Amino acid sequence: MRKITCISAAIGVLFASAVSAQMTKAEMEQIDEGFRVFMVEEFDGNGRTCGTCHIPDESYNIFPHTIKHMKRKDRDKVFAINVPGLENIDIIVARGLFNVSGSADACRADIPGCWGAEGEEHSDPIFRGSMGLHGMKLTSKPSDNYPGTPMLPIECSTGVTALLPQIGWAGDGSPGTSKMVDDPATTDVDESYDCQINHDVYDFDADGSFRAFATGAILQHFTGSLDRIPGSDFRFATAAELDAMEAFTLWLGRRALNAEENAIQGTVNATEFDVKLLDFKDARVALGREHFIREAEFQTQGRGDPEANNPDSGSGCDNCHVNGGAITQTAGGGDGSNVQAETQVEPSSEAIGLAVVGVPLPHDPGGSDSIGRVPENTFDDDFNVQSIIESAEKRAWFHNHKTLDSLEESILHYTSSDFIDNVRAFTTLDAMQNGNVAGTVFFPNSDGIDHLGAFLRTLNALYALRDCERLIVEAIDRIAEDVPVGIAIDHCMFNLDDARRVLEESNLPFLYKNVQTDIGPIKAKLAKAAKKKSVKLLEDSISSIRSARDAIAVQMSP
Repeated sequence: MRKITCISAAIGVLFASAVSAQMTKAEMEQIDEGFRVFMVEEFDGNGRTCGTCHIPDESYNIFPHTIKHMKRKDRDKVFAINVPGLENIDIIVARGLFNVSGSADACRADIPGCWGAEGEEHSDPIFRGSMGLHGMKLTSKPSDNYPGTPMLPIECSTGVTALLPQIGWAGDGSPGTSKMVDDPATTDVDESYDCQINHDVYDFDADGSFRAFATGAILQHFTGSLDRIPGSDFRFATAAELDAMEAFTLWLGRRALNAEENAIQGTVNATEFDVKLLDFKDARVALGREHFIREAEFQTQGRGDPEANNPDSGSGCDNCHVNGGAITQTAGGGDGSNVQAETQVEPSSEAIGLAVVGVPLPHDPGGSDSIGRVPENTFDDDFNVQSIIESAEKRAWFHNHKTLDSLEESILHYTSSDFIDNVRAFTTLDAMQNGNVAGTVFFPNSDGIDHLGAFLRTLNALYALRDCERLIVEAIDRIAEDVPVGIAIDHCMFNLDDARRVLEESNLPFLYKNVQTDIGPIKAKLAKAAKKKSVKLLEDSISSIRSARDAIAVQMSP
């Protein structure tokens, strides 16, 4: 393989410029307005904003670690203490899980006694962790295989051509299309089925879009009472506010590879680096990559022969998280689907509930209806495959925050009975029909988990630095357009902090210690550049960030 490096400042600036297409002044101003709405607008509700639980310097997420260090007034908004029954404070404090479903006649989230006896099926409430807003263009992009709505009966999508994003842990963030199914014989309901309605009977704009997701979030989380009456308990966002929030949300996070990056690795329209073609400067990280690609293999039940597994069969972590991303791709970079079974962790959900409130958490059906739209797939409790490029900067993992504060511990989930007992979600239907359901998971021995964690941490840091370059280029464009640079510089700073932290917290000592050390001076230079609106200092910052990136890894050609 041929190593490709970019060591000169001039090349670094040119390369970074290719990362971000120049926006118009109007687009920049709309993003700024979307950020303002996201952070300060309460929509005449209970006092929460979007930023209450999607905190910018926590990668637009919230965790028990975060809540523990909040001021009381901020915690009260997280708890929605002025709307009794909307949340279960104990579950928020212990696991950072929020009520994501409910209507006026559903079980209150704060009364576990109405959830039902252990082992019973429950429809409400459902508790999940908030999701980070990581590169939404890349992690929720729809596939041609899933037109229309992800969660309603298939009749609601028949004839619908819109390709809608599969938003949320289970693709159920904003279900709905504009169709009305009038024939009750074609649905599971007694009356005609309005495919547009979501969140009880009030969300008439639910169509699966990002804008509708925001509407649903306001209905669910901003309401002043459990009745959720528009105009009384909250107000709907205006069309302009929805447009601005959508623009801002899609602006956040990493971007797809540019033409130069694709050319180096021989792909077309790829969204992630080919991890096999990254030359990592720490041999421990390179070993972790090998674990990621090949060593997390499954042994077929009854065979008892590890050699029966083909190391190149794609049965490792890379099988579902291709190159660390969320959307399966062909070798040429074509789009696949991110609506796949992630894993079942319901036994853990029950344990979390027992530990916190004394009864199991209500059953979370996940996206089973979404998967069920494809007749040959019949898995239950399915959740979207998540991008793990950003996983290390989180402080809790999985939709029910099964693990807290340790990325390496979250990797061990895949050795647990929660996963192994449901590993059929990763097997083909043909293998299941022939009784070849996986029964054992082979993971690297000794400190292999730490090496695998170091690889994921390094991948996170690499992309964070890359996105920082994109944001500085935007800051330069903003100076030219006389638009404030704050939002771009601040988010670059968040990325720098994330990159340093994920490397510092590795179980392997001194993981890219030189890069950790360099980030402080880079931040100081960047702050000075922003204050002076100095294009020269911003370009110097790009060069410094590129040097840090190259100290982690550089692309190689095949």
